[in-house]
Amino acid sequence: MRAEVLYRCTVGPEPESPEQVAKEYEPSVEAVLEAIHYCHGNRDLLDAERSTETEGIRACGLDPTHQCLRMTRPRNESVSRR
Repeated sequence: MRAEVLYRCTVGPEPESPEQVAKEYEPSVEAVLEAIHYCHGNRDLLDAERSTETEGIRACGLDPTHQCLRMTRPRNESVSRR
């Protein structure tokens, strides 16, 4: 799982504590804290990677804001895997 996914769960309109994120995604609390630290220290790199990824999506003729392409947060619920 990308560090940025864990980090984004701790910021925004409904931020969760590192302990809540660890419980939801099942890494250790230490891994969540490390992800937060990594994202803070590598903001420029992550912004550049996100920009490159968005450009690639657009180059394929897709809309990077489309619901299917946005990062979504899984919840602890059973999901059928087919």
